[in-house]
Amino acid sequence: MKKQKLFFLVILLTAFGIGCGFYHSKSGDNSARQALDQKTLNKKSLGFEDIQYIFNNACVHCHNGANPSGGISVDNYDSVKASVGTVCSAITSLSMPPRSANPLTPIEIQIIAKWVAQGAPEYPSPTGDPIPTPTPGEIKATYASIRQLVLVPSCIDCHNASTHKGDIDLSTYAGVKENIDKVHNEVVVEQSMPPKWPLSADQIQAVADWIAAGAPEGDAPVEVPTPTPAPTGAPPVLSATYSSIHDQIFVPKCMSCHGADGKASDVPLEPYSELIAQTDVVSAGDAESSSLYTETSKLKMPPKKSGPPLNSVEIETIKTWINQGAKND
Repeated sequence: MKKQKLFFLVILLTAFGIGCGFYHSKSGDNSARQALDQKTLNKKSLGFEDIQYIFNNACVHCHNGANPSGGISVDNYDSVKASVGTVCSAITSLSMPPRSANPLTPIEIQIIAKWVAQGAPEYPSPTGDPIPTPTPGEIKATYASIRQLVLVPSCIDCHNASTHKGDIDLSTYAGVKENIDKVHNEVVVEQSMPPKWPLSADQIQAVADWIAAGAPEGDAPVEVPTPTPAPTGAPPVLSATYSSIHDQIFVPKCMSCHGADGKASDVPLEPYSELIAQTDVVSAGDAESSSLYTETSKLKMPPKKSGPPLNSVEIETIKTWINQGAKND
C-alpha cells in the first residue's frame, strides 16, 4: 500500500512539474538556475547529491536538524528518505515551499519526481543507468540470471578484481563461489548488502534458492527441492495446514532443536496448542508479525549449522497457513 501511495505521488508530482508553467522562481539568477535544473534533469540516474541543492535553496532554512518545522528535516539524506512521502505530498499540493519564500520551478519538481521514481537512492547508479528492478518472476535461481540482475548492477562495481572491496571479488563465478558464505550471510540473512540499493524480495529469494541448491554455475533453472516423500504409497503434497507443515517441515527440519529435549525447546512447535499459544511466533492472520514466517523467510531459521534453509515453496506455505488463520487442521 505504501508503494502504491508513493507511486501515485510520483505521478502527481510529474504532472504538476509539467503542467504548472506559471510556477516560476522569484529569486536568484533564473538563467543559471534553469541551466543547472536542465543539466540535472538530463542525467540518467540521480542520487541525493544531485537534488540536494533544491532542498538547500528552498527548504533547509525552515526544515533542518536544529529547526525541523513540522517535524521534517531535509538537510541530510536519511531525514529526507524517512519523510519522502510527506515531502512529496507537500510539494504536490504546492503548499511547500510557500510561494512567499522560494518556490520550486517546474523542472525542479520533475527532478524530484524522477529521483523518487528511481527509489530515492542516496547515490546514483555506478553505471549511470537507473538500477534495474526485475519484474516478479523475471529473475531465476541460476548463476546467469543472478549475475545479470543482481551482481552486475548492484555488486561488481565495488567487488571486482581491481577494487576488491572487503577482500571480495564477485566478478567471476569462482570469486562468488569462494565467498558464498559471505554472500549468503550479508545478502540473504542480514540483508545488509548491497548497502546503497537494497535488493527486492524476488532477488533475495532467487539468491537463497540458488545457494540452497549448491550454487551451481550451469544456467539450467534450479529445481527448488520439495519435501521428501514417504517411502511407500502416494507422495504427500505439502499444503497450508498444520498437519502437513508439521510432518513435512517441522519434523525433518526443526524438531531436533525445537523438540522436548532440544536446545530451543522453549519455543515448541508441537503440539499445536503450545505453538499457537506463542503469539509472537504465530500471530493468526498476520504472517508478517509471526516470527515463524519472518525468521524462515529471512533464512535465519533453521540456523545454517543445523541444516539447509527452507525453500521458497515451504516458506510460502507457512505464510499462507498463518494468513489463513493458522488453524489446527
